[in-house]
Amino acid sequence: MSDLLHSRYQMRRELGQGGMSVVYLAVDERLKREVAVKVLHPHLATRADSRRRFLQEATAIARLEHPHILKIYDYASPDEERSYIVSQRIKGVTLKEWMHEQPPLPCEVVSLLALPIFEALAHAHAHSIIHRDVKPENLVLSPNGLKLVDFGIVLVSQATRFTVSS
Repeated sequence: MSDLLHSRYQMRRELGQGGMSVVYLAVDERLKREVAVKVLHPHLATRADSRRRFLQEATAIARLEHPHILKIYDYASPDEERSYIVSQRIKGVTLKEWMHEQPPLPCEVVSLLALPIFEALAHAHAHSIIHRDVKPENLVLSPNGLKLVDFGIVLVSQATRFTVSS
């Protein structure tokens, strides 16, 4: 990984990975706090379109200030050797993991769980940002409630209004 990434962020362990990236638990050496560092897979980091999408994800989420949306702290500059996004570290489990441990829930409970995510999505949409990958794996349940994460296939809409045709 690049020198900046190594000099500022001390990687501890892998938290998970997907088709485009790997997420690590790290410590921000300057601010002395745990963070999550999402690193674009090397074979994608050489492609300009992948790097552009990764940068779009970072800048789009960074514009959003909402208690149920992951906070972005830093990201690689375009001239960095590796593409990475640094975000808050959320201690918890994905909604998918949690659901496998629970008996079927009453619809009232499911509604209460979903409400913060609907609010987060409404906030993103108000800023012309569409998540496009809302699923239990991209919702993290922590002591502070649910957080919407992984805007990897985010769409930043240039439209000011949407129309529906039948």
